[in-house]
Amino acid sequence: MKLLISTLFSIILLVSSFSLISAEEIPKAQVMMLGLFHFNNPGKDVVKTKSVDVLSGESQAYLKRLAENIQKFRPSKVLLEYDQKNQTVMQQRYDDYLNGEYQLGINEIYQTGFRVAKLAGHKSTYSFDQRNVHWQGGPLFEYMKADGNDLNDKFKGLIKQVKTTQNEYFEKLSLK
Repeated sequence: MKLLISTLFSIILLVSSFSLISAEEIPKAQVMMLGLFHFNNPGKDVVKTKSVDVLSGESQAYLKRLAENIQKFRPSKVLLEYDQKNQTVMQQRYDDYLNGEYQLGINEIYQTGFRVAKLAGHKSTYSFDQRNVHWQGGPLFEYMKADGNDLNDKFKGLIKQVKTTQNEYFEKLSLK
């Protein structure tokens, strides 16, 4: 009987201790999301633009400062846009980079992601790719093309405007 009372008392204490922790005391997760244009544009995006020379001295200095500033956020994980099926290859490249055996390629994954992860002291990077979150863009684009719907023309006009503006920026401006 003493064991039963002791066990019940312990359970009551344990459960009541959970109520002592308020929601304000639990630190909220902080997330930083950085979106970049494709440094080595493979031409797979809707907006087709010219490229910027990210390997120039000025661009490299900027990317180094950018990674240092992002690292101040103290990221606990670095997610990069690549298919999870490539995790082994990407991990090997990252390991080689950490060992000074991989020269960063033009891609933003390497130029920013690998740099930030290294500065943060991470041993790994992680895959995140929108193709793996099952976004169904096809029906949206089909709807926009439907008869009597001017959304497709508006969308194409917007894409043309973005492409023109971005190409003008790439011709006139550096990364910074």
